[in-house]
This record gives sequence, C-alpha cells and structure tokens, in this order.
Amino acid sequence: MRKRHTARTSDRQPIAWGYCRVSTIEQAASSRRLNTGVGMSLEAQHKAISDFIQRNLPDHIFIPEQHMVQDAASASKKPFLVRPGGREIWDRIQQGDALVCAKVDRAFRSTHDQAITLHEFSKRGVSVYFLDCPEISGASGEFLCSILGAAARFESRRRSERILEANEVLRQQKRRYWGGRARAWGFRYAANGQIVPFPEEQAIMRQVWIWREVEKKSWHEIEYLIEKQLCEQEGREVLHLTPARKPKVSPFHKRCKWNDRVFTMRTIVAMHRVHQKWIEIGYMPHPLKGVA
Repeated sequence: MRKRHTARTSDRQPIAWGYCRVSTIEQAASSRRLNTGVGMSLEAQHKAISDFIQRNLPDHIFIPEQHMVQDAASASKKPFLVRPGGREIWDRIQQGDALVCAKVDRAFRSTHDQAITLHEFSKRGVSVYFLDCPEISGASGEFLCSILGAAARFESRRRSERILEANEVLRQQKRRYWGGRARAWGFRYAANGQIVPFPEEQAIMRQVWIWREVEKKSWHEIEYLIEKQLCEQEGREVLHLTPARKPKVSPFHKRCKWNDRVFTMRTIVAMHRVHQKWIEIGYMPHPLKGVA
C-alpha cells in the first residue's frame, strides 16, 4: 500500500518571524540607542527587525503583533529551542518561512546550541538572518557566524568571571556588593559613609535563623515572636489571632517600628534570605558557629 504524503500547497505565502531577547531588566525597559540598527533594548530590536523584513523580505507576511516573539532575560542561559519564545517559533514556523534576529548573541550563548539550532532550521527549510551577520550561507558565512557566536560566548564567560573576582575582593575587604544607597540587612552607614556591621539587627537575624532552621517554626510564629518582643519593649500587648499553637499577628494590631522597619512576614522572609546569602559569602558568621 502506497503511503500518502501531505504536501504543503504551493500558493502558501511565507511568513517572516522576528526574535528578540535582552540580557537584563534594565535593557528591557530602555528605549535608547534606537539609531544603532541592532541596539540592545527590545524597542530597538523590534524596529531593526521590522525595517530589515520590509526592506529585504517584501514577499513574506509579517504582522508584528503576531510574528514578533521575545524572551525574557532569564532565558539567556537556555538553549534556543528550550526557551519559551524559541519553542513557540519552532512549533509554528514552516518550510519557506524566515527567522530574523537582531544579533547572534541574542539567539545563542553557546556555539554548540548555535550549530544544532541552525542545522535543525536548515533541515526544515527555514531561512535564518542575523542583522550583524547578513550572510550565513556558504563557507564564509558559516565561518563568520561561528566566530560571532564564539565571541558572544567568550564575552559572557568573561563577564561572569569578572563579577566573581569583584565579589571575592569585596568579601575580603568586608565591603558591600549590593547596588544603590539602600541600607542592607545587618549593616548600616557610619558617620564617615563607610559600611559597618549593625550588631542589634544582626542579633535579630540570627534569632530568626535559629527559629526557622533549627526550631522549624512557621513564618506566622516568627512574625508574632518578633512583634511580641518589640511590644514588650514598649510596654504593651500584641493583638494576635489564635489558635495559640501557631499565633498570628492580628491585622488590627498597630505594629511596632524598630529602626524605621516594620517586621511583617514579607519583611522577615526577605531578611532571612539576605542573611543566608551573607552566611554563604562570609559577610556574617554562621549562627551556630561556636555553639556546643
């Protein structure tokens, strides 16, 4: 029995797909460098890809609202076909279609991923274009594209190494590595502008760590215990919701402030997460260090 093959109709008009990705949240929010053609912001990438398609692929259908796909910054370390946007394109693209990316490093962070993905698109009959590498067909085009992919990989790894080196220096110098002027948990600004430990706050952080990691108390219990200590200092009682086994601070309770901080459950969870990071990189000693 002869197998039946379902061939695509020859009158189907090809579709041009655009793919965008940024490396940071700041780039996603940025609208600068629109005049660079292959700028880093999403808006710049959208404009550059749209202009390229209109100029070089006039016979392709391109509706930006339907055919422009973008991935978040968190997808940068994933292979193209595993990313949400990359997977969407792979599931919808057909033979004869075209895929346009602003830059090689927007689509791939690994030469291995680049080679596999381009090979799969080639087998499917899809044309791929990069604005910083206009021609990828032929020996010279493949060579240039592989060089750009390797350069992007090298840049990414060097950036990671520089960050690790800088954090190690800051850790040895007992300096902060967080950005901005906001005071970090467990530390404060001295009169001369230097970052110094905040012993009273670090004591609260250690107590929360013991309650959570050793005594396995719930966040409701920890929230209540901290508020109870602050209320005792002010000579008043804390309103709470029972059952007494897991006391919870009442929403009608007027919370105490300590050093301009209100210890809500969200605040306590954030403080605990920062404390774990400080322990990991050596900014603060382990709470059980020296305990028999």
